[in-house]
Amino acid sequence: MLTCIRVDLSEYRGEPEAIIDYVSVSLHNARMVRESVPADQLSQIEGGDDISVYAVDGSSAGRSRRMTIWYNKEMAAIETPEGSVWGDWDEDEELLLTEEFEEARAVDGSPVNGRIAYNLLGRRGIYSSGGFYLFTDVRGDA
Repeated sequence: MLTCIRVDLSEYRGEPEAIIDYVSVSLHNARMVRESVPADQLSQIEGGDDISVYAVDGSSAGRSRRMTIWYNKEMAAIETPEGSVWGDWDEDEELLLTEEFEEARAVDGSPVNGRIAYNLLGRRGIYSSGGFYLFTDVRGDA
């Protein structure tokens, strides 16, 4: 079973690299958007969308992955080697919340159950009971 540690997000923000920092998609910036957003996310881009795209770490391939946030749709997607992972965007917590659930154990042995989530730095964990638990095990795209 995976193990995880609760992270205080107010102290664990980090500074992701903004590729596109909050733009409203229009004909004037469509080319920049197409060049910045991962190919499998482009079909969800519409005129008038308010988006940001970030380069995130956590890649074992040695190149930055990208996370796209649609503020007006409250959704986000992050690149993984298998394709983009999609979910709800929680602006208050700055987390992408997937529809997948996971069970793990906190380092103190207590069970943690919740939605798989990614923070703005691309780190994968579980969002449970109002807290983000970062996986301490390496697995998949973490």
